[in-house]
Amino acid sequence: MYYNVDICEKAGLLASDGTLKPMEGPDALISALKSAQQATGDLGVAVDTQDVTPWRLFYTLYSQLDGLVLSPDGRELVLDNDKALQALEFMSDLTTKSKVASPTVDYGGAVALFSSGKAPFTGTVNGK
Repeated sequence: MYYNVDICEKAGLLASDGTLKPMEGPDALISALKSAQQATGDLGVAVDTQDVTPWRLFYTLYSQLDGLVLSPDGRELVLDNDKALQALEFMSDLTTKSKVASPTVDYGGAVALFSSGKAPFTGTVNGK
């Protein structure tokens, strides 16, 4: 995940050495995104919710839960429904419940929002 140092500093998300403070777990991440959102007055994170990235975001979150899509030999679908649902609910939460991400942003839009300083974070979010 990429972050805007100036916005994160304004939001109180940087450690004394200027690095991003740890955000461990979904609640801590959402809280940090909300703080950053208040600093921008716009979004907490810019992620592509329209093109290819939703699959990448799902897979990132799902794999952090130790979920597998395929068996080790690649011959069988072994999706864990409970873990998949947990990842999908977190993705939905970003746009519907916590409202820190826009549900209508494509890849180019996410880059533009981050580059213009309207979103302090972009890239794959880590919700583990």
